[in-house]
Order: sequence, then structure tokens, then C-alpha cells
Amino acid sequence: MAGHLKYCYGTCVKRNRHLTAEELSEKVKNILEHVCDNHSHCDGAWCCNVKAKEADKVYNAPKDHRINKQSERNF
Repeated sequence: MAGHLKYCYGTCVKRNRHLTAEELSEKVKNILEHVCDNHSHCDGAWCCNVKAKEADKVYNAPKDHRINKQSERNF
């Protein structure tokens, strides 16, 4: 999961470097929602789930790219 998060954050900063600090901050916060399978703030330009929905298809992300919010794991 760490490798995927690093990729997501790096890509987000690279694609949005033209934004103000406040706008970029909002984009970066959306990454955690994305990996928790909430795609309401995702952009179809980079999110495979949004692309699939636009094409009336289902995207099944690799399990190591998603955090299960329902997990009862104790750390």
C-alpha cells in the first residue's frame, strides 16, 4: 500500500502543481478517500473507477490499492 500511496501523492502534486497551495491541499486530501474506495471527488482523468463508471463498466482495483474501512484490525 505504501508504494501505491507514494505514487498517488506524487502524481497528484505533479498534475496539480499549477494550483494554489489551498487548492492543492484539497486535491491531496482526496487521495485518502480514493484509496478508501470513495470516488466522489475523483477526476476521470486519473481514476480508473471513474473512467469505468463513465463507460458503464465496473472496475475492480487490486486489493493492495484499497483500504478496507470496515476492517476490525487492532494495531
